[in-house]
Amino acid sequence: MVRYPAMSMDKPEPTTNRNGVRWLIVLSVFILPHILISLPGVSRLQSRPLILSAVFISMGIGFCSYGLNPRSRILGPTALLNQPQYDAVRPRWVIVIRLLSVVTGVVIFGNFGIPFATASVRVARGQKPVEITGTIVRNRGGVFGASFVLQSVTLSSNSHQYQIFYSLAPLRVGETYELEVLPNSDLVLDFHRLS
Repeated sequence: MVRYPAMSMDKPEPTTNRNGVRWLIVLSVFILPHILISLPGVSRLQSRPLILSAVFISMGIGFCSYGLNPRSRILGPTALLNQPQYDAVRPRWVIVIRLLSVVTGVVIFGNFGIPFATASVRVARGQKPVEITGTIVRNRGGVFGASFVLQSVTLSSNSHQYQIFYSLAPLRVGETYELEVLPNSDLVLDFHRLS
C-alpha cells in the first residue's frame, strides 16, 4: 500500500522577500544619499545635514520597529535556538534580542539623528559655517573601512577630529583642504582641496 503525505488545510506561512528588504536598505543607506548630495543646484551645505538626519532617524525608527513589532521574526527557521531542547530559554533570548534592537534604535536616533536634525535646522536658519584650513594628518575610513560612507580626518592646524559623511572623493593625507563646519560641531558640510 502506498502512503501519501498528509496535506495540511492550514494557511501556509506568509513568506517575506528578505532579499528585497536587504536591497532596499543598501539602496537607502549607501546609494541614495550619494545621489541626493550630488544633485545639481542643491548646496551641499544644506543637503548633507538634512540627508544625514533623514537616514539616521529612519534607521533608528527601523531598529525600534523591528524590536517592538510582535510579528517580526527574530529567529530564522534554521536558528540553533529553534531546536526542541531550547524551548525553555527561547522566549528569554527573543526578548533580549528585541531589547537590543530597541536600544540600538534609540542610540542611533539620539546620538546621530537628533544632532544632524539640529544641524540642518541651524543651516536652514542661516547659520554660516566656519572655514577651517589645514593639512590632513590622518584619515580613517569609518564603516568597515568604507571611506565613501564616513571619513574621520585630523588636521595639522588643530588636533580635533572632523567627520564627513557620503563623499565619493577621499580626503588624502598630506594635502591641504578647506573644511566648512558648523560652529561647535565636527560635521564637515563641504570641503575644497587647496593643494
